[in-house]
Amino acid sequence: MKALYYSDWQTLLVSDLPRPVVGDNEALIQVAACGICGSEIETFKNSSARRTPPLVMGHEFCGHVVEAS
Repeated sequence: MKALYYSDWQTLLVSDLPRPVVGDNEALIQVAACGICGSEIETFKNSSARRTPPLVMGHEFCGHVVEAS
């Protein structure tokens, strides 16, 4: 999956990451569009402890379910 990956402090990469495994009572969503919110920009600019790397940025998204358990 293509993702904006916050790999380390002050480092953002557009990366190909492995497809997530769907667990019990979970769904896999193919993202059609995603936004980066102000708090994520602030996290990146100021190394906020609210979001510590490594993690995938972007939590405001839309898409469709491709798998569910």
